[in-house]
Amino acid sequence: MRWLYLITKTAKIKQIDMNCTELCEQLVKQKDEAHVRLKDSLPYILQLSNKKIEAIERGFGSFNVNDMMLYILMCKASFILTGQEYWIISTVDDLRECIKREREFAGISSRQLAKNVKVPMTVIDAFENRDGGLRIESFLDIINALDIEIQFE
Repeated sequence: MRWLYLITKTAKIKQIDMNCTELCEQLVKQKDEAHVRLKDSLPYILQLSNKKIEAIERGFGSFNVNDMMLYILMCKASFILTGQEYWIISTVDDLRECIKREREFAGISSRQLAKNVKVPMTVIDAFENRDGGLRIESFLDIINALDIEIQFE
């Protein structure tokens, strides 16, 4: 019986893990399915450079969580993070609150999380306290370490 539980737990972890390429594929899918008028998405498009849009759509290059959120807002979409709680994310502040609360629910300090994901503790603290941004790779490492699942609406 216990062996079956471990297999189920492993399968769940595999389902949760997401890399940058998979995330970018989901973002492009959201854009392709979006039925948004240009005038509604133009304010967000103007905040993203062509280089950032290309990095997001190709799944490589350097972009951060703020760029990802602008891209999602450009599509008039949002996404759901499911960990200990169910979070509908539509702003970077929602994302900050989610990561901070999920880390606290898991009983993990920012220092321990930083060790687990190999991201400086100052970066995690700055992001949680609205003093800094977060690279997309670091964001994915953090949500994978906290067993948070991403779903797009």
